[in-house]
Amino acid sequence: MVTELLLNIAGFGEYTDIGSQTVASICCFNITLLVCPPDKTTSSSIVLKRQIEPEILDTLAFNDSRAIANRRDLRILNHLMGNFKWFSRELSSLTLGPSILELGAGDGSLGLYLLHKEIIAEQAHYQGIDLWPRPSRWPGRWQWRQEDLRTTIPNPTTNCLIANMIFHQFTDDEIRCLIANVESSSIKHIFICEPLRQRRYLWLLPIIRLLGMNSVTLHDARVSIRAGFRDLEACSFLGLDPDLWSFNYQNTLLGANRLICHRK
Repeated sequence: MVTELLLNIAGFGEYTDIGSQTVASICCFNITLLVCPPDKTTSSSIVLKRQIEPEILDTLAFNDSRAIANRRDLRILNHLMGNFKWFSRELSSLTLGPSILELGAGDGSLGLYLLHKEIIAEQAHYQGIDLWPRPSRWPGRWQWRQEDLRTTIPNPTTNCLIANMIFHQFTDDEIRCLIANVESSSIKHIFICEPLRQRRYLWLLPIIRLLGMNSVTLHDARVSIRAGFRDLEACSFLGLDPDLWSFNYQNTLLGANRLICHRK
């Protein structure tokens, strides 16, 4: 019963099956975050500059054992950071029924979580885009486009764009290219969650070894943090017209930089 309680506190609930050792590591990770000093410096000579480097996962075949292990690790990290819960909360607040486009849908974990939590119905208009093949559990009525995100054109009916841990993999110019078609589309809401680029999360990476993360995850986590965002940085890279859009951001204790854009 204690294990179940800790799982729910950590945000896992019934959705992810992990063991008590991982739960103990999660508690350790959270305690360490509380005592680790935040990166509050603003000097350009001290602030961690954004660096784009290749991730090992992008070089692996979909069915590679290391890729499979990495996908499991990412599901745990997303739950630990509260990313899926955040998307769930924000999407449930929309007054209009969303027609969603998810960029970089990966193995479909976010969409399936939203379905599991009844935020998005199986009959809804939900479309995932990724270079990976369509997930086996992806609902039959949901669309899946296996293509390069940089060539994506939103469907005319799409009114909501979501992206979880994907924009940090691209350069500033590539990000602008990804969003180039948004201004002229029917998209009214954008929700983006990315790694928070602060030094303390690099210092904490050895801690996640206690979660049983594999070497690919540890390497790519370091790369992702260095390529992440701070405050409203991602907003400036999107190139959206501030006269047409409102912006809000959140930096979380658990290492996420979240951006919300609403068309005015």
